[in-house]
Amino acid sequence: MNMRAPRKPLWITAAAILILLIVGASIWAVRSSQLSSSNEGDASGNVETLALFSLKGCGSCTDALVVMKQIEGEYPDYRYEYFSIIDDTEAVNRYGVTEHPSLIFLTGDDRELGRINKKFTPEDVASKLEEIRSAGGSQEAQAGHPSSGSVSTGEGDAAAPQAPVQLTLYALDSETHAFTPVTQYFHSKTNVRYPKVSALRMLAELSDKLPASLHSAIPEQVSFVEIRSDGSETIVELSEEFNAFAGSDEGTRAEQAIALTLHHFEDVDGVRIVTNSYRSDLIASRELTSLIGERNEFVAASSDVLERMTRTELYNAAVLHSHDLEFLPCYCGCGDAGHHSNRDCYFSRSDDGRLTPTLHAEFCQVCLDITHQYLDARDQGNSLPDIRRAIEDTYKGAVPTNTPTPLG
Repeated sequence: MNMRAPRKPLWITAAAILILLIVGASIWAVRSSQLSSSNEGDASGNVETLALFSLKGCGSCTDALVVMKQIEGEYPDYRYEYFSIIDDTEAVNRYGVTEHPSLIFLTGDDRELGRINKKFTPEDVASKLEEIRSAGGSQEAQAGHPSSGSVSTGEGDAAAPQAPVQLTLYALDSETHAFTPVTQYFHSKTNVRYPKVSALRMLAELSDKLPASLHSAIPEQVSFVEIRSDGSETIVELSEEFNAFAGSDEGTRAEQAIALTLHHFEDVDGVRIVTNSYRSDLIASRELTSLIGERNEFVAASSDVLERMTRTELYNAAVLHSHDLEFLPCYCGCGDAGHHSNRDCYFSRSDDGRLTPTLHAEFCQVCLDITHQYLDARDQGNSLPDIRRAIEDTYKGAVPTNTPTPLG
């Protein structure tokens, strides 16, 4: 005969369940407390990552890489990240890097606790780590240094300036062959924050953006590689395709355009152009000013408007093609404000021919769309009269500005 085990009273089962719940809650509380402590540790500023920003060819950066290998051996518990000043644009912007090398000390949640700029030793790194540890990290972590996704100027500000940087590039006048200054903007939140790098990249890519009256001094086959300093010299490395032009009149013009463009930076004196197999003579950029022509209609005056401008690509196009935009009507109703063309939506022109930026187009989609339509049609090889007729068809029925008709 099978015998059943006696059934436990219900109160015993309930008590066991209650005990299990209490124990489970205690374990959860302990783990939660540990997790909270861990998170508080992050918030208090524990360094978890050392991020180095360097530039290829920079002597101090090469030394910094050697130092970092030594630091990795001495402090294996940290995470180490390496960024290129030229290639890792997003990270350069995010952390507000403006010098190289730059070593940044980060928490686990990507907040900056401090940085070391320029040349440093293993002792400097150890000293900085001890300084952050002694301060508990929290003081610096709350002092406005960037968290993930934010931008810093690298000079203690909480956010990068919004204003685009105004650059002066040099193109060649197609008739006189003199150098003509051209204003272009790049926005500090979307481009690499090294103005000289941006200036040379834009100069090398200028050929397909210029109006017919100008042409680029940089051969289309040639691209910018990097820029670095060697004592008092500023070294500009170009791609190997430049070797075919080195020593020729075309190559000399390219070198002069680069030196003139860099001339606007106060810390640039002598410029040398190099490739892997070519090295130019030192070019004293300030001695090249006699090569600059008298045209200044592609030059924009500095203005407080830059503090708010974000449509840099279209403002750049309006600088270069202001003569064409003067013949394109606008249909946003700005004729009542005294505008005579799409050009007036971006710039007004002073008596000396220079352009002064205005903010009208910045906030007007119709103005922007007309310029986009012009640029697309221009890239397709359409003539200015044809482009105007197409724009008139697009906005048929709307009231245009009183705009002169292009010849042809």
